[in-house]
Amino acid sequence: MKRLTTAEALNAAPVWIVLFLLVFTPLARGGVQGWARELVFMAVFGAVCLFAISRILSGRPVFEVKTPLGGPILCLSILMLLSASFSILPVRGMQGMLPAMICMAVYYLVVQSARTRMQHRRIVIVIVGTAVLLVLVGLLKISGENPFGWWNYDEIDGDGVLLTSTYGNHNHLAGFLEMALFLSLGCLACRAPVMKRLPLIVVALFLSISLVLTLSRGGWIAACFSFALFFCLLVFQKKAVSSKLLLIICGSAIVAASVFLVSTSATKRLLTATENTESATLHSRLLAWKGVMRMIRDYPVLGVGPGNFATIYTQYQPAGFPGQAGRYFRAHNDYLQFIAEVGPGCIPIMAWAMVSFCRTTARKCRHPSRLVSGTAMGSLLASTSLLIHGLVDFNFHIPANAIVFSVLIALPMSPVHEKSK
Repeated sequence: MKRLTTAEALNAAPVWIVLFLLVFTPLARGGVQGWARELVFMAVFGAVCLFAISRILSGRPVFEVKTPLGGPILCLSILMLLSASFSILPVRGMQGMLPAMICMAVYYLVVQSARTRMQHRRIVIVIVGTAVLLVLVGLLKISGENPFGWWNYDEIDGDGVLLTSTYGNHNHLAGFLEMALFLSLGCLACRAPVMKRLPLIVVALFLSISLVLTLSRGGWIAACFSFALFFCLLVFQKKAVSSKLLLIICGSAIVAASVFLVSTSATKRLLTATENTESATLHSRLLAWKGVMRMIRDYPVLGVGPGNFATIYTQYQPAGFPGQAGRYFRAHNDYLQFIAEVGPGCIPIMAWAMVSFCRTTARKCRHPSRLVSGTAMGSLLASTSLLIHGLVDFNFHIPANAIVFSVLIALPMSPVHEKSK
């Protein structure tokens, strides 16, 4: 067995740290608690340091690969820095930049370090495997057999009806499952023999049913859009389509729909979408967004500063919120909240980033390598689902989901070796 040199070991360490974060943050209640956020920061900081040291020892430039998202990320960083510096609470604004900086660091670590097929394969396995583990824990909780007391959230588990697993919110579990589901579907669509696809077929069906059981309306809508995109990609990429594959996908969709239709809880969730019976209904979200729009009008240049939304929004929260909603710490729309925090200048930058990502990913979807094309399609589907879900929730403020999203958009940007396999 070949021994790794010090530089090679240091170069491999960042990817292993990212793999650790992909497992740790979902299990740590999505990474939302203070101790988990601090551990994530230390892990990412350590990974960046190890990566820089490995490049210095090997005599290679730190930023060896030019990424298509480099320009948008740089512009967005400058805008956030300006917004934080000139905000009402500059110190809190600087602190509010930290989650975004962590995600950017994770993105660059994957692009610069995950350069082999084996590393990409490990990332896919870890994300999908963690999703399966989360569902199993959630099913244990629903059945009342959960052996781990630290994952019991009696005040938010929906009386054992909602599939929340280790998360504190079923919508955020749905966000993670969406990404894992469509990553597996993207790999399923690659041109491998049917028998080799069988494990992914089982996993995709399992995650589809589990997504239904989360009872997340936002997750359902986002998944429907990504499923439609998936079928469009299959139709346009005729060489990836087979009658057996389409039959399997349609059969899986029918099974998931059957689970949905026979689920009283799922039907009730649809019928009560506008009722004021929970903390974040469609009615309360619409009221909240009116207040956010007024905030944006009052701070039209650089916003209120990163991380300052919860503090400033108390002045704009409209009267008439449902009794259980109380105070909103998030806008329940990641786009509106980000615009309110850093200003409307972020809109063209985000559009630039989306166009660059879609263009690069679409090209990778036609790659001769099954792994490259499969992960590219999966990344496109998964990121699309979470981006749509972000219209009605705040998954991008959940460290576990934000880190997975960062990794997924990095995979198609990473210059994995071009040989076809």
